[in-house]
Amino acid sequence: MKKSVYLALISFFSGLSCTFLQGNPVITFFLQPYPLETDYQALATTLQHPGKVAKQTVYGARHGLVEGILASYRGFLEVSDEQGQISFPRIHEKPGLPILFTHKITPIMMLGNTVHHWELEDDAPAVQYYAERFQEPTTKQYLWNVTQRELPKNRRVGLDTLIIFIKPKNIYVPEGVSLTSNTPNLILPPIYVKKGAKRTAETLYLLNLKHLFGPIHQLRSRKPDRYSTQLLE
Repeated sequence: MKKSVYLALISFFSGLSCTFLQGNPVITFFLQPYPLETDYQALATTLQHPGKVAKQTVYGARHGLVEGILASYRGFLEVSDEQGQISFPRIHEKPGLPILFTHKITPIMMLGNTVHHWELEDDAPAVQYYAERFQEPTTKQYLWNVTQRELPKNRRVGLDTLIIFIKPKNIYVPEGVSLTSNTPNLILPPIYVKKGAKRTAETLYLLNLKHLFGPIHQLRSRKPDRYSTQLLE
């Protein structure tokens, strides 16, 4: 009897653990250094000066090529960590999403601080891709297919678009098919960042828009026959 109860408790808590570990689905991807960016002549010169090596090591540790790049999706704003990873909660149901690269974009407001959509600026270069996950009918293997798309003619960018704030010339997106798995999470193929990508201008620009990404607080007040909720930014 005691053994049966013990096994039942183990089964119950194991089920709880699995539930907690699943969590909410996310969209995540890694920025990686572009593999052909090594200047071997400059590296050889640097290695002849130990002081420069030490300085470069410290600087590189604090200012990695893939760290500190900003991205937005569905009203969320995130920054890449030292490993180049960016993650968002997955809001939409489609097995793919548009990915836009630009260093400047204009929010078109609806009410208060609510963004209706984004619009591309004429003086800011932009490029757009579409990443779609699908199942190959013969092998039943799940794959990503990444293709470049034309920019919208009306310059309007939907809220489901993943926007990465970087100049298009500083990134490389491998097009075509790559392996993935069928999970609630969208684990996108890697995106490569080229040497020379700047972060300061993009960060200063987004400081002017930071109020659009602030959390919303609910203020509840009691009425004679109901509770009233007011959203505060």
